[in-house]
Amino acid sequence: MALVGRCETYLVLNGKKGAGKGILSEHILKMLVGEENFIIAPETLLEGGFNSALDRRRIVLFDETKADKESKISKLKRYINETQTLEKKGIDADKLSKIYSSYAITNNNLSDLHFVWDDRRFSVPEITDTALEDVMDVDQIRDFVISLSKDKDLQHQFGHWILEKGADSDYSEFSVWRGPRFHQVVYYSLTAWQRVIVDEIMSRRETSYEIKDIRRIYKGVVGDAVGFPSSNSRIKDFLSNYRHEGIEEIGSVLEGDIIPNSNYKPLQIEDHLKDFGGML
Repeated sequence: MALVGRCETYLVLNGKKGAGKGILSEHILKMLVGEENFIIAPETLLEGGFNSALDRRRIVLFDETKADKESKISKLKRYINETQTLEKKGIDADKLSKIYSSYAITNNNLSDLHFVWDDRRFSVPEITDTALEDVMDVDQIRDFVISLSKDKDLQHQFGHWILEKGADSDYSEFSVWRGPRFHQVVYYSLTAWQRVIVDEIMSRRETSYEIKDIRRIYKGVVGDAVGFPSSNSRIKDFLSNYRHEGIEEIGSVLEGDIIPNSNYKPLQIEDHLKDFGGML
């Protein structure tokens, strides 16, 4: 989509070092749109600095960027809007400008991002755990990178293949890819008390959990009870709004207890029989 228009979601490359994220983001993307249309966002862009880096670009790369706070995610969501008030040093920001950029983010750790389950601006594909150097030797990687910047025929082949084979009628510039890695990020973005609740419900140990017992478990995890909600209403709100893997509620609050939904209650004997194919 970035070749013929602009994407309305960020391409988020989140995975282990050495898998080739840098080659894709810094070399292939740059090659596809042209060096003059590509920029690596300055570190200050998420810290409240000038946003003129967005002006007249086709791809803006947030390289090795931690967007691990709600405030940073909010800025990213604003930057992806098609019109921006561009702020440049010494120039008053007094009019809206059209933005042509598509965006990519690279980082390594689940904790480098802060997503909620229904975020619709971040596409997170799965990235291999195999290091690029395990399948290509260093000379091959170097020659490939050099070719990306100098071999015009290779550049044309890349671009034409994407234009001819990359389109899919099931997806548009607004489509978002949310797979296992996205949902892992969502889990790591939860607060400590939220993760304790999710972990307990996912354990399927009980048909109900007393909130006072959950508080005690939380205290054992973090060392004290500071941060755990003093009001059950916060827990109720969390369970009402959270969707496990973006699909379903996992439980509810009834007086002083958390009641798991049916899919997260202990397995009955007939369920165990099904797991073993009906044979003991």
